[in-house]
Amino acid sequence: MPFNKIIAESMDLTDTYAFTGTVSGAGGGKIGQVINATHSTEASTTSTSHSDTGLTANITPSATSSKILIMAKIPCGCNRNNAESYMNLDIVRGSTNIWVMGSQAFGGYTAGTGSLHNHSIQTLLYVDSPSTTSQTTYKITFAVQPDGNAITQYQSTPSTLTLMEVLA
Repeated sequence: MPFNKIIAESMDLTDTYAFTGTVSGAGGGKIGQVINATHSTEASTTSTSHSDTGLTANITPSATSSKILIMAKIPCGCNRNNAESYMNLDIVRGSTNIWVMGSQAFGGYTAGTGSLHNHSIQTLLYVDSPSTTSQTTYKITFAVQPDGNAITQYQSTPSTLTLMEVLA
């Protein structure tokens, strides 16, 4: 007996119902898979060129229409000596930067001379459309601008990188 109209107060939700046919208009947004990576070896740089933090993860999307939700939590330190110093982080897919943190997003400046130490947990969120069903590598890179020292996995506190495939 097919249902033409279901009235919630008359339907016993403890029963088992068998439905046939197709459902349209339900949309996507289901999570296909979750990959989680951690890294706890401290990395440091004094370079304005990006270096690997060591935080990396691979995912193989099940469809070219899938989106990848990238979430990262990275304990960071940014130290300066006698000048302003800012740290920036990038999200890299393969060898391509897909998200670039602004050059003055984390760090600080204080007039005068002497050292300045900033410590924080940086959180990155980004939705990528890789358009592939091949294994895809995501990693986090970092650099310091214009002078100083940038540290990730600060004091060996683990960083995490989570990749979630969102099905279309």
